[in-house]
Amino acid sequence: MSGILSSLGFGKGVKPSEPNRIFRPMTDADVGPILEIIYAHDEDDGEDAEATFAETLADKYVMQFEGRLMGMTGFRPDPDSPNTAWLSFTYIHEAFRRKNSAYWMMLELREVLEADGIERLFIATSDYIDEETGEDIYLAARTFYEKKLNASFELKVDDFYAPGESKYIYSLPVSDRALAETPPSTDKKARFVGLDPASESDTSYVAQWEEVSLDESDIELALPTKSLSELKDEVKSYGGKAFFITLPDNISVHHSADLKASGFKELGQLSDYFSKGVNEVYWGLYFA
Repeated sequence: MSGILSSLGFGKGVKPSEPNRIFRPMTDADVGPILEIIYAHDEDDGEDAEATFAETLADKYVMQFEGRLMGMTGFRPDPDSPNTAWLSFTYIHEAFRRKNSAYWMMLELREVLEADGIERLFIATSDYIDEETGEDIYLAARTFYEKKLNASFELKVDDFYAPGESKYIYSLPVSDRALAETPPSTDKKARFVGLDPASESDTSYVAQWEEVSLDESDIELALPTKSLSELKDEVKSYGGKAFFITLPDNISVHHSADLKASGFKELGQLSDYFSKGVNEVYWGLYFA
């Protein structure tokens, strides 16, 4: 995945002219060949993709050359931030690697994102080591994001997916985010109501929360509030190894003292996640 495009950066590159190369929405007919590409990379990824494709092919795209599928990419809109998205299944057939194919595909995806009003794209990957071969499965992907797309490294969350397997998060600007006319409100806080398993993890959990006013006496509560202590005990009862809470920084500020007192550490932030100047703060608690 090298070449003259590598120094241009995501959104700044000039898309190479190639009339026989097509970027289009993924169809049912593409599922089988694309799954072969993904399974060849990693079996767990293939199983995850197969389950996802059975539910929906929305926001997924394939690239082909002279009728042959070269790879796929796509995105997942963030439900909490309408102008933010996450990169989803992105793979290139081994026969088309090292030919700028991945970079060309990302430039095409950028046009789709921009047309959909997405302003910032986040990328999550890991440092998973294959137990049989000792290979760092996603090293090439991380190198591509860092060196070819000039993605900004945002955060590493240790042991997110499993003990010893960390989550790496990068970001790419799709278009310039305008500064909000008024600063984000700080009169809101979080009300914790439950847990979810962390995405693609069997050992980590994340907190469910609702946004409420600082004075919630007049709020009709749909779900009972849970204390941090109750949530910690619940994670332990499930055999969880890590517990994460993510909050907008203008809300996180009201919980910082309580989180620290409960043993959480601030792990870092995702810049401009919700809007310009409103970051997402990651808090983490690890159990021995």
